[in-house]
Amino acid sequence: MPSQEGGVSLEVSVNLQTHRVTKRFGDTTIIEDITIELHGAERVALLGRNGSGKTTLLRIIAGLDAPDAGEVLRRGSVAYLAQRGTLHGGSLREAVMPEAQRHLKQQLEVAQVNLSNPSPANLEMFSAAEEAYRVALGYELEIRAEEILAGLELHGSMHSHALSGGQTRRALLARLLLEPSDFYLLDEPTNHLDLDSLRWLEDWITGSNAGFLIVSHDRAFLDATVTRCYELERGKLSAYPGNFTQAMLEKQVRLEAAKIAFGAHERKREQLQREAQLAVQQASRSENKHRVGSRDAMTASHLANRGSHKSGRRALALESRIEHLGEAQKPFEDQFMTRIKLEPAAHGPNEVLTLEDVMLTRGERVILNGVNLHLRRGQRVALVGANGGGKSTLLLSILGQLEPSAGSIRRGVGLQVYWAGQNTEELNQHATLEDALLGANGALEMRALYALLASLGLPKDPKRPISSLSGGQRTRLSLARLSVTRAHLLVLDEPTNNLDTDAIAALERLLGDYVGTVLFASHDRRLIDTLATTIWRVEDGAVLEELR
Repeated sequence: MPSQEGGVSLEVSVNLQTHRVTKRFGDTTIIEDITIELHGAERVALLGRNGSGKTTLLRIIAGLDAPDAGEVLRRGSVAYLAQRGTLHGGSLREAVMPEAQRHLKQQLEVAQVNLSNPSPANLEMFSAAEEAYRVALGYELEIRAEEILAGLELHGSMHSHALSGGQTRRALLARLLLEPSDFYLLDEPTNHLDLDSLRWLEDWITGSNAGFLIVSHDRAFLDATVTRCYELERGKLSAYPGNFTQAMLEKQVRLEAAKIAFGAHERKREQLQREAQLAVQQASRSENKHRVGSRDAMTASHLANRGSHKSGRRALALESRIEHLGEAQKPFEDQFMTRIKLEPAAHGPNEVLTLEDVMLTRGERVILNGVNLHLRRGQRVALVGANGGGKSTLLLSILGQLEPSAGSIRRGVGLQVYWAGQNTEELNQHATLEDALLGANGALEMRALYALLASLGLPKDPKRPISSLSGGQRTRLSLARLSVTRAHLLVLDEPTNNLDTDAIAALERLLGDYVGTVLFASHDRRLIDTLATTIWRVEDGAVLEELR
């Protein structure tokens, strides 16, 4: 079995394969005719839009769901990290241990208690339990568990039922990484990880001898870990060499080549159709021609028929060539967001925000102290730091939802602020799609509203209740609102949460084109590198400013 410490090298025969796998839900085909192959020690990404079937395919490969057609071949053990899961009760060091070792540990603890009566039978029971736990690598796994938990910013003494949602997600990842497996199927492993934890996980994966199939929307993470990519698009699978960036470059090259080939095909088809139409017209004219110069009627008829037959044969030959040429499928190119021409936003204040000697507390606990920051029009500021360090608390104070315990926060005169939360909480104050979009921009015309709904795959009815939307639809609606707001300051808390790579690219374009001021908390390194002109780093109860 492979291990983080080195382990036994994998044989070439150890692999995962799907052969022509198809899965349907009702009358809808989710994935069709999917064939993939993953070898030991290979790190592969599975890309695709939200809802494209990635999780479905992972569950089929893991053996949790059966395909409607095709087969899955597994040579080696497989561990699967789902997007959601539960932990056993007790301390984290117990909850993350593999089932077999956890059971042996319980037997060892019972044997230890029985040593209060050091009878020969109890001594023999303890010796057998201790030996079984040692042979099963229980002691080694305990040490590894503490290392993995620490790398994910958790501690073994924490109680599993007292964790936040993000902590539970990290604990589930720790439990998975402790399972000795030949292959790991990871569905969004970077969710709820801060920058330090992300780098730790990258090192763990690249240092492992196992094979990995990874679903993630973190582009920097994929660039650092994978060497090959599959992409699910409209139920079909495409394969690309290299990491995420290299794969997307190759995809663009193929798309441009396909567009050139499609254009050439259509031009050839149009040319043949014009020639065929001309031949039919010539044949028709020959048939209707009854007099040719001074020749007699019989000669004229003979010549007309000969011309008609020749033009007719040519028309039939051209029609045959057109049929043989066939119809070409236009290359799929999804622009994701409709570009809507809007009135320019008002200039707004140049001095957007000033924090002087600010102290922020929650109950008796001081979260941040001595915060002095200045935000000017046009800046794009990334707020970074460890989870739980105070980023969200600082954003709440800037939004006016949390008053400082000391110091002052001054906002520019007439400042208009747009806010978006980690989990689309800003939508909760609106009843329908129309309410949400007009709430972001009251001057939005109905034709633009309909175009936005269509471009993002949202329900076409503007009166559709927001309460009826799926999580992915809520995320796209939040992005649509962001694209039309005319606010002077955007305050965004983890804006790439729940976005796929296409949506993240659209977000980058929106924020890059935005002429106002942007303040966003994020762990997305690519987004930070692309957009941020300034970094506000939350660390040890303070906020440090770094200009870029």
